[in-house]
Amino acid sequence: TSGSRVYRAGLLRRLLGDVISAHPAMLLVELDLFAGRTGTSTWTCASTPLRESSFLNHASLPQGFADRYELEMASYTSSRTHVECKTSDTQSDWSVAHDMSGQRLATQWCYRKHTEDLFCSVSSWWTTLDPDKHFVSVKQGTLLTAMIRGGEVSMMPWDNDLELSLYSTGANPILEWCAHHISWNKRMACIAQRLQEELGIKAEPLADFEKSWLFSQKLVLAKAKFEIDTNMDVSVEGHISKYPMSVTMFDCATVLVKWELWQYLLFEVFGGSMTKKVGTAGNIESEAEHCVGKHSACIPRCGSLANATER
Repeated sequence: TSGSRVYRAGLLRRLLGDVISAHPAMLLVELDLFAGRTGTSTWTCASTPLRESSFLNHASLPQGFADRYELEMASYTSSRTHVECKTSDTQSDWSVAHDMSGQRLATQWCYRKHTEDLFCSVSSWWTTLDPDKHFVSVKQGTLLTAMIRGGEVSMMPWDNDLELSLYSTGANPILEWCAHHISWNKRMACIAQRLQEELGIKAEPLADFEKSWLFSQKLVLAKAKFEIDTNMDVSVEGHISKYPMSVTMFDCATVLVKWELWQYLLFEVFGGSMTKKVGTAGNIESEAEHCVGKHSACIPRCGSLANATER
């Protein structure tokens, strides 16, 4: 935390051999990064305090530095946060996130922040339409995130999408849109277009044989599912009693959950394991067991973390 330091000459030569920063404050930040990666011990001298301006007040996030260390956000102090979002010229943001999570690598911070903001925006839109009847819930991995994976603060770094449910204790008005269409495909396309206009975000219907069959045979539309902006699956259903438990998501949205549902998901589907599953698609038990290589963004293995704690 201090810019006044004493290094062993040999250690400093090794650390300085790889630095790219020319700015004094960023040089100290980079030295700290190297020290952390190499496990270098650091000692704080308990002597007379030195009056100095913190180098963290002058640190930033230069593009070259961000590229080298694959950083998109740096928070140095409570009032100094720098963001440098990255995009791909050949892949969509979701494709990049999907590939990264499939390799057990943390997805990009900007992508996750956009997804969290989208979640909050859709949740607010829905509950504002009818605060008494409408409520939001979550399912699958997002339900586990809400209950035990720090969902109050953020998504898990290795997630690439969210599953959101727009419920109503009465008839769900979304399902009543475009009632003049008696063709399943046209009805769903029309609803998706209306949803896109309401949210200002791309929306597409998701295929569902059971629901499409029921509609084609009985003209009954009891449930529907849509993909919002490629990174959020949204289920729509009406006549659902409000769930008894309230959970805050991402410090901006309140979701209602049912204890029995999340308990079943955790113990029956995932066998009580706290390990983050990769590529599970809901309840499929296959997962990528190992990260693609030694990388600081690799998902940690619970066993290795336990062993580290014991040591």
